[in-house]
Amino acid sequence: MLAVVLGQFAARVAHLGAFIAPAWISIRAAGYLEREPRSISPRREMVLAVFIAYLVVVAALTIVPLQQRAVSGVGIVSLIPGRTTIGCYRQMTGTPVELVICNMQLLGNILLFVPMGILLPLVWYRPRSVTATIGAALAASVTIEIIQYLQQSMGMKRSVDIDDVILNVFGALIGYALFRLFVRKTIAGATNR
Repeated sequence: MLAVVLGQFAARVAHLGAFIAPAWISIRAAGYLEREPRSISPRREMVLAVFIAYLVVVAALTIVPLQQRAVSGVGIVSLIPGRTTIGCYRQMTGTPVELVICNMQLLGNILLFVPMGILLPLVWYRPRSVTATIGAALAASVTIEIIQYLQQSMGMKRSVDIDDVILNVFGALIGYALFRLFVRKTIAGATNR
């Protein structure tokens, strides 16, 4: 069963990557044509490629349903902060499976956006502030929820939840803190040599 789900996930990443790769090449080419000719930084291009790969994985996890059972049915819309997350723990009857599901929901939403908090300041040089990171994470998370809402209105079983947005932004903040603590110091140390 796990192999089937992982295979479906890999196929979705490949399909999304096929659409994003040409767009990325076009954006990079247009950016270089606008500016004065300069040398290409392999390190910057690598970080940008990792960031785009991360965005493809996020899209595959959040926008494209992995299981056929998730395609049809009725989803929920929860706009009350904490309702779903706290409710999950309150409604538990004591089985370990319920605890795993609640923890996966909580930690999954946080961990999903930790890389954004680390990678965004590396890709987006000018505003390396916490405010810019929060704004970008908020915009990305709200966009995901809007797409899921549109999918729900087309009959797909998708949930739209404000808790997801809050947890995603919190994850990006953790990532940004890790960037400030470790990555930024590493970059500063490498440029001072």
